[in-house]
Amino acid sequence: DLLTLIYAMVTVKKAAALSYLTLARKENSEEVPLWEAVVSACDRVLNGKADDAFITSALQGGAGTSTNMNVNEVLANLALISLGYPPGSYDIIHPLDMINRGQSTNDVYPTALRIASVHALRKLSEECASLQEALQEKYGLHSSQTSLYDVRVRAWYNQDFVTAFYMVPGIIGVVLTMTMVLITSMA
Repeated sequence: DLLTLIYAMVTVKKAAALSYLTLARKENSEEVPLWEAVVSACDRVLNGKADDAFITSALQGGAGTSTNMNVNEVLANLALISLGYPPGSYDIIHPLDMINRGQSTNDVYPTALRIASVHALRKLSEECASLQEALQEKYGLHSSQTSLYDVRVRAWYNQDFVTAFYMVPGIIGVVLTMTMVLITSMA
């Protein structure tokens, strides 16, 4: 789902906007309502209320610049509208000067890819758990625990299937864990 990457980029933008909002509040800046509108625009996107506004492919050439700019423009226009300004009033909230302040596509895009990857891995893990539960129900396989050992009890199916049934989720778990460690440790 390409929106996962868009949402991850918006998550990065929201973190930056919250930082600038905090600074603006400390300085009693005139930008406080603008940053509040940007944070609100991020929340609107993250709640799925602007999915159709993302017209560029999240996976394209150019190191993510067009996707980053699309996100910047959508957030700027949503913030402007919430403040009563027409879209494109970039003298008030500019996609680059404000939404992208202190950021680079070279940082935002890889960070968003990592966030999106973590979300995708979590979803895959949940799906694997659902598959295991469905197989347990269908084939009458059960597990129980005694002291420190996980004991597998075969209800009525081929022992080879039972062995594979319990090994595959463990292998998937190891792969997911190692992938998560790699994703989160990349600099």
